[in-house]
Amino acid sequence: MRLFIALKTTPFEDELYRVVEEVKPFLKGVKIVNKKNLHITIKFLGETEQSKVPLIESSLALASENFNKFSFLIKGISGFPKEEKANVIFFDIVKGREPMILLAEFIEKEINKLGFPKEHAFVPHLTFGRAKFELQNLKIISVKDFSINAEVLGLSLISSSLTPKGPIYNTLSDFEFHK
Repeated sequence: MRLFIALKTTPFEDELYRVVEEVKPFLKGVKIVNKKNLHITIKFLGETEQSKVPLIESSLALASENFNKFSFLIKGISGFPKEEKANVIFFDIVKGREPMILLAEFIEKEINKLGFPKEHAFVPHLTFGRAKFELQNLKIISVKDFSINAEVLGLSLISSSLTPKGPIYNTLSDFEFHK
């Protein structure tokens, strides 16, 4: 099964999709993430044996015992690998980055013990589009100023099934922060 770990948050999707609708005319050949699939990935695990799920869940339970709820602020649009030539388009997280990074580092360390490879440094962001054919220059996008506050409540272990119509996500387990 294909797995990833995401933040469990308070809702922000409706507010963000108003911004997505405003930005769409500037994006050519970009596949927009379905509103119900918006999430902040902390760690992509990829194809994973079912037998490892309980071990992953133990790591997430440990993280939930060691972290508190925290808030974050979504503001602005950017992209990877760079803003002028982006194939991944995302909402930027401008406040609450530090606790997200610390959480990602904790999870990376715990999951690495289970044999999962270390990823590059975590950059807090919320992907909402992927360029299919040509890189996007996000500097030409004109969007009204926006800022959306949300709170991280815990973690979710999610399976992802890829289909021609897009991925289907299924939450396997949730872990609420205890503090």
